[in-house]
Amino acid sequence: MEHKSVIIIGGGMSGIKTAIDLFHGGVEDTLILEARSRLGGRILSKESPSNNGVVYDLGASWFHDGLKNPLFEKSKKLGNIDYYFDDGKSAFYSATEDGIVESWKFDAVVDEFYTYSALTYESDPDKQDMSIKDMWKEYSSQFNDRLNENQRKHAPAVIRMWTELWLGESWDQLSAKLSLERNSMHHLGRNIFIKSGYTKVLENELNELPKSYRKASIKLEAQVKKIDFSDPKRIKLQLSNGGKEYSCDYLVVTVPQTVLAITEKDDPQYIEWTPKVPTPISELIKDLKFSSLGKVVLEFDECFWPKDFDRFYALTTNFPKVDVNDNGCSETIIEAWDFPALFLNFQAIHNVPALVILTQRPLSGYIEELLQRGHSDKVWHIYKPILEKIAKNSQIPAPTNILCSPWNGEKYSRGSYGTSLVGAEDSAAIVEKFQQGFQNRIRFAGTETMGDTSSGCVHGAWYSGQREAKAILKSMSSGEKEVLAESR
Repeated sequence: MEHKSVIIIGGGMSGIKTAIDLFHGGVEDTLILEARSRLGGRILSKESPSNNGVVYDLGASWFHDGLKNPLFEKSKKLGNIDYYFDDGKSAFYSATEDGIVESWKFDAVVDEFYTYSALTYESDPDKQDMSIKDMWKEYSSQFNDRLNENQRKHAPAVIRMWTELWLGESWDQLSAKLSLERNSMHHLGRNIFIKSGYTKVLENELNELPKSYRKASIKLEAQVKKIDFSDPKRIKLQLSNGGKEYSCDYLVVTVPQTVLAITEKDDPQYIEWTPKVPTPISELIKDLKFSSLGKVVLEFDECFWPKDFDRFYALTTNFPKVDVNDNGCSETIIEAWDFPALFLNFQAIHNVPALVILTQRPLSGYIEELLQRGHSDKVWHIYKPILEKIAKNSQIPAPTNILCSPWNGEKYSRGSYGTSLVGAEDSAAIVEKFQQGFQNRIRFAGTETMGDTSSGCVHGAWYSGQREAKAILKSMSSGEKEVLAESR
């Protein structure tokens, strides 16, 4: 059985950063096991089928926390990443109003609503949790006399749009107590859109590891099936399908928490732990909830919308209707304006006639399924009326290509990132337990293990890898590694 000082499960940003810092700290005897046939995890850059040199990021797209982002700083220093500040001109459009909806019609009330929600739970921490949609109902009912018609109509649509397209879940499911707190956590600076593709940012990190290491110590299509830490001296791993076995002194687990949360033993991605995962973490895993933020790419032969706007926002408070088919089963019928949308204008960003649209659950999964079945016309049916309003033209051409992100159906992701639904445990408790790990030799990394503004972001994954490498190096140098008798 091959033995390593440290084995890292997962070759996303957190796993790679862990390996880099261990290597620079003198620990070269490490191994990265990645289940996919590629590195990067939820970093996924796809070349445009029509526009040479244009890349679409179907996963992470921005450097967030622009004033404190180590990946952005490295990119500037190396000078090999093209980026764009996409916070210029933007326009809001509504299902119920012609033309652009001016922001003065809702800005003040949207800001006050966030403040109201924060004050509500500060004054009464034991107040029952509710959805963001219900929190709006409470606020608007209490202060209806101070709202005008524009504010009543547009403010809830804007609140819904920002929360759904930031957190990837429907506002009638998101926790007002936890999600609005997270949504109000201001990022540290502007967001910077990456034109070159996030894969190049990942390559900048990989280049810190020698080619010899990358060739020998990164294994692709290496899915871990069993983790046995019953031996106080060594942790044993086995790959799927009765595959190769490894042992190690320290283990860093960076797989998405969606995979860690799998409890069905017949699931192909289920990981068997021996002994079972300790109670604090196993109990918290049950409460993990994941959203599904996705992207849809529409490519055209020519641009028919305003070229100099960075973004277009589609506002709505509509919901899909449920119908009954011939078999007596209910089915959801999704139409245009059933969900809010954010359009990124690649004509402004890349000078090519394309739009990238952010989507949320359940729409993201619905679109993935449509495209898998070859129904691109039904996807276009959802967005055509919105673009007709933006273009002020009912005779717009159909797209030449439609792409979308794969996260709902991607077996090693099963969603985008963690989120807080109504009644969920405070994510701070989950983060704390994952940061502690257990037995001081099994560690956890990944963007969901961060509790600050970097949570859910690529640089958060980077920070988590840095944290875990530092903890292991400290343990190695001071001989701190102990196995508690009660954990054996």
